[in-house]
Amino acid sequence: MPEMLSRRAFLRRLPGGRRTHLSASDGMTFDSPVITPIGRFYRQSVTGGVPVVDRRAWALALDGLVRHPLRLSYDALRARPDAGDVFTLVSALNPPGGGLIGNAAWRGCRLADLLLEADLLPGATHLRFAAADGYTATVALDDSVLPQALLAYEMNGALLPPEHGGPLRALVPGLYGGASVKWLTRITAIEAREASGAGVPPVRTGAQIMTPRPFAVLHVGQPVAVQGVAFAGLRGIAAVALSVDGGDWMPVTLRPPESPLAWTQWYTQWVPEAPGEYQLTVRATDRTGRTQDRLAGLSDSAEHMAAGSGDVDPMHWIVVRVVS
Repeated sequence: MPEMLSRRAFLRRLPGGRRTHLSASDGMTFDSPVITPIGRFYRQSVTGGVPVVDRRAWALALDGLVRHPLRLSYDALRARPDAGDVFTLVSALNPPGGGLIGNAAWRGCRLADLLLEADLLPGATHLRFAAADGYTATVALDDSVLPQALLAYEMNGALLPPEHGGPLRALVPGLYGGASVKWLTRITAIEAREASGAGVPPVRTGAQIMTPRPFAVLHVGQPVAVQGVAFAGLRGIAAVALSVDGGDWMPVTLRPPESPLAWTQWYTQWVPEAPGEYQLTVRATDRTGRTQDRLAGLSDSAEHMAAGSGDVDPMHWIVVRVVS
């Protein structure tokens, strides 16, 4: 289970846009922040808009197969014991190397605490989350997920913005972002027959290159910081490797993630030795041994990725140009 941080410790760990030095000797800096700033965090909505939710009139209902249904106002929810986690969200529509992924510091209350108070009935196997815009998502009552699921009302130390689900959103670890319902208004405990075919898939193992950018112009003999992120949901990242022009896989350095629910940043240094175009390819291995094993291609559109099967994404690759 992730560390349950005090508010002070939680805010102290917010890196914001800070650059992280790769080592004391190489002089390079990591060009992507550990925490994605709110303005750069990806946004998606099934309806295409942001519903208007009056925080003063809003309430969260927890009902269905429970002995004690709950209805909590915003102030009542904020008055409950709080907790914080650094948590990565990624969309099922994110293609290899895409921008529909972000890592933020969230604060709210534990879903498990509300479920304990409501007292689930024996027939409850799933939860259905409902949003103010009409969207719903169903997740299994999984012992590996529930202790870590969060109902968040803060993001990166600020009130959760409407465009990211304010006043309240769910954060469900291990599953694609569609399970982390924004503008949350109701949680309903249901039985298995009501949840048939309604689940959100688990996050697949993947890594991406963030710098250099595709088609960047580099120079012979000058060190290049090759860096990016890897994510495998609850499985965690065991290793990341880089290949240049189909050559041997070279291990890279991993930066320990901020929490077990967050992405792993990776980096290495590459010194081009001759002019020309080079293909840089990255692959990740998760802690269960799953390794990415095929290149992304033209057929790997967002729609194809969302409908794809298996536990790993296609490998991300970019082409760069090296000049004298």
